[in-house]
This record gives sequence, C-alpha cells and structure tokens, in this order.
Amino acid sequence: MKKIEPKYIAFYLPQFHRIPENDEWWGEGFTEWVNTEKAVPLFHDHYQPRKPANGNYYNLNDINVLRWQVDLADKHNVHGFCFYHYWFKGKKLLEKPAELFLSSPDIGGRLCFSWANETWSRTWNGTDKDILIKQSYGEENDWLDHIRYLIPFFKDERYIKVNGRPMFLIYNISKIKKFEDMINVWNRELDAEGLLPIHVVETLNSFNLGVKSDLIDAQVEFEPWYTIRNDWKLRLLMKIKRTVRSVFRKYDEIPRIFHSTIPYNRLVSRSLERDVSRSIYKGLFPDWDNSARKSHLKNSTIVSGASPDKFGDAIFAMNKLASEGSSGEYIFVNAWNEWAEGAYLEPDTKYGTQYLEKLNEKY
Repeated sequence: MKKIEPKYIAFYLPQFHRIPENDEWWGEGFTEWVNTEKAVPLFHDHYQPRKPANGNYYNLNDINVLRWQVDLADKHNVHGFCFYHYWFKGKKLLEKPAELFLSSPDIGGRLCFSWANETWSRTWNGTDKDILIKQSYGEENDWLDHIRYLIPFFKDERYIKVNGRPMFLIYNISKIKKFEDMINVWNRELDAEGLLPIHVVETLNSFNLGVKSDLIDAQVEFEPWYTIRNDWKLRLLMKIKRTVRSVFRKYDEIPRIFHSTIPYNRLVSRSLERDVSRSIYKGLFPDWDNSARKSHLKNSTIVSGASPDKFGDAIFAMNKLASEGSSGEYIFVNAWNEWAEGAYLEPDTKYGTQYLEKLNEKY
C-alpha cells in the first residue's frame, strides 16, 4: 500500500476583530484578546497570561495579518486553516476574515469551514446562561440561502477538497433535525453549479459522539474534548474536583490539586488507544487551558505538562496512523489561534515558533 503523507489542518478562530454584536454583548472593543489579556495564574507555576510574541495582538480586519498567518503556516507544513463559520438562519457573525481571504487570491494558502452550529449564550465564558443569538435552521429556502453563500468559497481553488468534493465540517449534527434533507438540497444546488457533493465531516467532541447517516463521509476527533468524554475515570475525577472547588470559591487561590488539570501524555495515549478507520481524521492539540475565559469562576480545564517535545511525540504517533492508512490522511490541530483556551500554534513569548517547528520535522 502506498504510504500516505498526512496533511495538517488547523482550526482557525476569527474572533480577533470587533463586531457590533460583541460590543453590545461583552463591552465596547471586545475581541478574544480581551479574554486572553485578563487571565491570571490560578496556582503556582500556572502559565498565564499567554502573550503573543512581539506583542502581536493583531486585528483580523487587516489583510496583512492574514498574509502573515498564511505565510507562517506555509513555512511550517500547515496544509490549511479550518475557519469557524457562524451562520444563524441567514445571520452571519465573524465572517469578515474568511471573506477577506476569498477576496484576496494573492494570499495563497488553503481553507475549509467548520460550521459552529451552536446557540450563542454566556455559558461559554462561565457567566449567566442567557441566550445571545439562537441557532435555528429553517426550511429549504433558508438552506438555499446558506449554500449559496458558501458556493463562492467552494469554487475557489484554495478551498480544501477531498476527491474534488468541498470539505465541510459540522460541529453538532445531532442538533439538525432535518440534516439529510438539508444536505440533499445543498448537493442539488452544488450540482446545478457544476460542483461535486459536499464531503461532510462530523465533529466528535464532548457532547456529540456520532450520528448515523449515509451522508456523513468522515468524522474528526476534536481534541482534547473527545478523549476527555471517552475517559470515564477522568470525567469522574473532574466532577469531584469541580465539587470541591465550589467550596473554595471565596478564596483567591485554590490549590492546584483541585483544578481540572489533566496530564497531556494521558490524553494523547488514550486517543491513540482507540480503534480508527480511514474515515476518521485524528485530532492533535499543542496545549489546553481555558482559564482565561473562566478564571473568575475557578471552573477551568487545564492540561498539564504540555511542551513542544511532547507535541512532537504526538505528531509522530498520529502521522504513523495516517501514513499507514489506519486513519484518514487529514490531521486536525486544535488550534491555530485559540489564545484564550491556551490552544494555539502561533508564536508566543515562552516558546516562540517551537510548536510550529515540530510540524516541519520528518518523523
């Protein structure tokens, strides 16, 4: 069997520019940098706040930032970016970076979309549960509006395709009651535009463990949350720690042992233990620490012991699965720029480009 060369796709968060909705919901001038910069250490030797190298708190409304990111990715063997796509029955949010990419063919690089089809509420940062914008899917006319927005991206030669079919990830298919009807409508519209059917990729994460449908072509393991969800001992330990932390909330610092700290190597080894197939795209992550979003509630999940070398070891193991055909040829990295979740490949003040350089090494 011919050896497969794995391709790395990095999830890309477009929340680094102002939009009116975020100004209203979170305060004037809000971007993800606000969360990143307000982080504080929760225990001794806790690596917070995370700071981009050279003070590069960029603005994604600047096309030169996209050029820099694409150039950096190309130099470090990143096949492309998977932009989070926010569509609420015709309402778009944070769409500008992808649209800038599309309108600038000189940039190069590659992209695909992950439809983050979740209702937005304040739960993501640990505060109130009030709904900001509700996700709904509508009927055929709404589905047509959506696919017609996507078609110019799909037609672009830089859009990532599998055997000619545009790759499209969906975060939570289980929420879409008429999923198969919607995909069939989309594929008919693509056929009319001279395009092949969508390569539908289901995201496996902490709450979506798989939906049965012949219209799902592949699945991606969203890490570290898919592995956390599949490790019942780990989930039980996290639950106990959260219960104990609730008692300590009045204190400024809670002992490290009571935080949901999870060894990096444990998560990687559990991921590698699972049976896989060619229709599974494995997931990698350089690190994880979402305390920048949730520190005020002491309710964060923090991976311990992450380092560029351990990330390199994980790459070696994942590459072996992909190159031998045991898993799909694409490996999804969480993430390119999730700064407030401690999951980023972009250079920071502690490691510089060391994580990126691991993607260039030949294993």
